[in-house]
Amino acid sequence: LTVLYVYNPGERDQPANRTHWREQLESVRPSNEDIPVHHVLLEGDPATAIVGYAADARMDLIVMGTHGRSATEHALMGSVAENVLRGAHCSV
Repeated sequence: LTVLYVYNPGERDQPANRTHWREQLESVRPSNEDIPVHHVLLEGDPATAIVGYAADARMDLIVMGTHGRSATEHALMGSVAENVLRGAHCSV
């Protein structure tokens, strides 16, 4: 199991922000301790990073949560999940 988070730094980026997200990422663990887990923290555009990592690592499946955005927000901001779905070479 690979748990991946893409950190998208902003103008006010600070090292503490990366530390926070690294800690949050590594706290995600399967309830079954026999399942090996690998944590990956990437930086950049989330959809591009997810699609690229999945291709490079030859992933079979991408599972992701979404933030329920309104239609207006979706039209203005786009959707990471939608862009991953369109760009991935495996099931999403």
